[in-house]
Amino acid sequence: NNQPVISESFVGVHNGIIANADNLKALTSFKLDSELDTEVFFKLIDHYHSKIDFNSALKNAYNKISGAASCAFIDSDRNLTLSTNNGSLYYVVIKKNNLLLFASEKYILSNILEKYFKKGQTKHAYSIYKVDAYSIVNIAKDNLAITKEYFSTVPPSNQAQSNYKSIHPAIFDKTQVDYPNYDLVKRCSKCILPET
Repeated sequence: NNQPVISESFVGVHNGIIANADNLKALTSFKLDSELDTEVFFKLIDHYHSKIDFNSALKNAYNKISGAASCAFIDSDRNLTLSTNNGSLYYVVIKKNNLLLFASEKYILSNILEKYFKKGQTKHAYSIYKVDAYSIVNIAKDNLAITKEYFSTVPPSNQAQSNYKSIHPAIFDKTQVDYPNYDLVKRCSKCILPET
């Protein structure tokens, strides 16, 4: 679901699956142009954003979904907002080079940066940051200033996902463990992703 989706107030991408997208469609009168769960989620954000600020709209929308969502949004002022309910989102800001990158895996960013700063060049200092689960990171376009905000609570629809972290937190950071045996994963009936 990384294809960009244009909404009323932003352009965004979403990595994950909204398991209750059909239920949300049935409960709303949103006019949809596609069958994407991303569009349902973004329409929900727009619905809230018509009444409240963007970060509050994001929090409200995340509280209504069941599933995983790591998103990036660019607003009409070209500011970037990153948000996730599962912590699968990373970013790097290098002000000296006016560079901002984000990805759903730290490994991807590391590889890109290794190629960007070719071997043999002066060593560049940068840090890859993780967007924590249930948080929002706003990055201003003018000076790349960063502000962070957390959702006040874990929504009930995602409590089960949150509880998985207490079972084996390394599963959520693929750099810490080998990939699991995918033969044991129950697949979603609508796509190829694991059932949520």
